[in-house]
Order: sequence, then structure tokens, then C-alpha cells
Amino acid sequence: MSAMIRVFKVKSTLSLSLLRKCVLSVVGVPGIAAFLKISIRDGHGNYYTLGSYFYNSSNGGENKIVESVLLLYNSFLSYYSFNPVLSQIIIYYETTKKPKKRKL
Repeated sequence: MSAMIRVFKVKSTLSLSLLRKCVLSVVGVPGIAAFLKISIRDGHGNYYTLGSYFYNSSNGGENKIVESVLLLYNSFLSYYSFNPVLSQIIIYYETTKKPKKRKL
């Protein structure tokens, strides 16, 4: 497994569709298994970790990504009870295959 970081510069509030696009750009490769840790940074420089999970494309594919990201998103909003304007979405990941670079 190789460890990598992808940083997405954004200027919007946190949304489920935005998180899903970012995660899919990292693990949207057939046959990939990955450990992901997703963090965000808001416009004030505050850093939040949404959580981490293990993803295996052979166990549910894109539906598993949506389910996992939805859980992270909902737990963040319920814990902090606000939706910050973001400056970055940071995804630390270790994969069994090198992902293809895909634009959002």
C-alpha cells in the first residue's frame, strides 16, 4: 500500500455531493482497496477531521462510498451544529492501486 494525500481547494459550504465527488476522484478505480481519512479546513484556518474508513470496491462499489460519506457528513453536522465555508478538503489515503488523476 502506498500513502498519498489529495487536497481539494474549495470555496463553498460542506455538502454531500462535494464530498462524494472528492472521494470518487480518489477511489473511483475498479478493484481498488483504500483506507481514507477525510479532513476539512474552513476559511478561518480551523481544521476538522470528519473521520476515516476502509473502502474496497469489490464490496459495494459506489454505493458504499455514498453510504460512508453520508455517515461522516451527518455526524459532523450533528456534532458541530453548523456548516462552515470551506477552503480545503483533505483526503489522506493508502491504496492497493495507484488511482488515476481525475478532475472534479
